[in-house]
Amino acid sequence: MNVMKYLVTAAVSAAMLCSVPAFADDTPDYLALGDSISAGYGLEDAEKEGFTALLAEAAGYDLMNHAVNGNTAEGILRQISDGSLDEAIQEAELITLTCGGNDMMALLYDKTAEIYNATGRTPITPDEVLPILADTLDRRWYFVLCAAQEALDGFAESEAFTAGLAVYEENLTQVITYLTACNPEAKIVVATQYNPYRSFAGHATLGMVDTSMDAGAKRLNEVIHENAVLGYTVAEVYDAFSAASENLCNATTSPMNLDFHPNATGHRQLAAVMLDTLGIECGHAASEDGFCVICGAAAETETTTEETTTEATTTEAATTEETTTETIASETTATETTATEATTTTEATTTTAESTTTETTAAAEMTTATEETTASESETSETTSASGMLPETGYESGYGYLIAAAAVMTVCGALAVTASRKEEE
Repeated sequence: MNVMKYLVTAAVSAAMLCSVPAFADDTPDYLALGDSISAGYGLEDAEKEGFTALLAEAAGYDLMNHAVNGNTAEGILRQISDGSLDEAIQEAELITLTCGGNDMMALLYDKTAEIYNATGRTPITPDEVLPILADTLDRRWYFVLCAAQEALDGFAESEAFTAGLAVYEENLTQVITYLTACNPEAKIVVATQYNPYRSFAGHATLGMVDTSMDAGAKRLNEVIHENAVLGYTVAEVYDAFSAASENLCNATTSPMNLDFHPNATGHRQLAAVMLDTLGIECGHAASEDGFCVICGAAAETETTTEETTTEATTTEAATTEETTTETIASETTATETTATEATTTTEATTTTAESTTTETTAAAEMTTATEETTASESETSETTSASGMLPETGYESGYGYLIAAAAVMTVCGALAVTASRKEEE
């Protein structure tokens, strides 16, 4: 307790030395304090997937993340009491705090190690409990698991848990006192503790883990709510995780995984709760896996717009292609028509030429025949006249002229027909 009094005194003294904050930059600063939840433990890329990064992106903050894996309320108090974060605290417009989970689990590990060591086996420390439980091949695994189950029975109502909760409350109070004294203008948000083993509910062996941890989280959250009068806002993370239809944590029953940290989807939910607490509406940024990467909600608006744009582009492309095809087809048809007309014209010209040639030839032949006939008849007439067989009355000469006239008319008719066809063409 002497150490605790020293820390509290140091915290208050350092807080008094903090100056009034001044926001020099246009972009507001966001300071994240707390445990592995704020640090993004277990994520592939905590700088992008962690709720603190998502929140900073959504709200337009510059993130200063000073969360530490394994941190407790007492650890956060030590972290800020040395004054090393005073400048960051003074510059921050927003400060978020996640703590309490490790405080609660530390009490469980203490009790589990105590029960296990009482069996006479080689003693273990509280820090060894979780690694042993995570390794089913460890020869101590079954016995440690039995000790943990015994420790969980009535855990949230035990004297040890109640005493530990009182220490947590004292440390949380001093942390908030320091922060508000150093920066009275900052918006401070404290997250409630979720139950990481909700997915264990109803399991034959591990169901009691869900029941006991849920009871412990509720008692812890009561302390968080009761101390909000110190000047912070409560983010209802417990309620959001309990209402979720999917598992938001890494813990699973098959294969058994006791990792109580949130998964990527859980961090999206955390960011959504923080946004709601701050009254900031998320704009649904580009989606991954069907969810908004900032708040975790289904990015329907963004997806719909994108799909509409894609469909419009596709339709436009199809229309253009169809129009082009029709144009090409039309041009092809026109070309074919022109070719056909040209062929027809050529054929007609050829036919006309052949007809003209034929008619001319026929006329010429007829003229020749007429002339030959006329000459022959003339010779016959002369011969007959000379022989006195027919009297010379002038009839023979008139008949010859008629034949010649008919031949001339035939030739002229043929030429007229040819000229008429040429004019029509």
